Amino acid sequence: MPDTPPAAAPPMSPGTYIMKRREAAGLSLDDVAARVGGDAAARADLRANLRRFEAGDPGEYSGLIYQQLPGVFPFDRRVLAALVIAASNPAKVLPPICRVCACSDFDPCVDRTGPCGWTPPVPGKQPLCTACPADEPDPSAQLPIPAAANEGEARHAA
Repeated sequence: MPDTPPAAAPPMSPGTYIMKRREAAGLSLDDVAARVGGDAAARADLRANLRRFEAGDPGEYSGLIYQQLPGVFPFDRRVLAALVIAASNPAKVLPPICRVCACSDFDPCVDRTGPCGWTPPVPGKQPLCTACPADEPDPSAQLPIPAAANEGEARHAA
């Protein structure tokens, strides 16, 4: 019997993509709400909607994503649209998206040496960019990144 290649990992959800891009920018939900602005009720509503979207709630969030978030942290609308389509059409071919920070060819990590690239593929896993660690740490073991760490030489360019 021939060897069966390992199954490919399922694509990340649109909400997971937005959460990973927000976290890669070093922003909390409160940080995003503060950057978008508005009164306390509007900021609370934005936090609640973003939390639900990131958790996979299938509600209508196009106003949030396409009107309020652009410019707050980097994400690529083309990648997000491809993930929305892939959610209902698993045969959709997706661009490479880093499994840790969700960067892509259209929105790479950038540091003083330039944009990131891709590590060699691992069967059954989503791609990994060269800026991210090969072994994904347990999220509960991660320490928060201080806001000052994102000043100046930011890992992800805006």
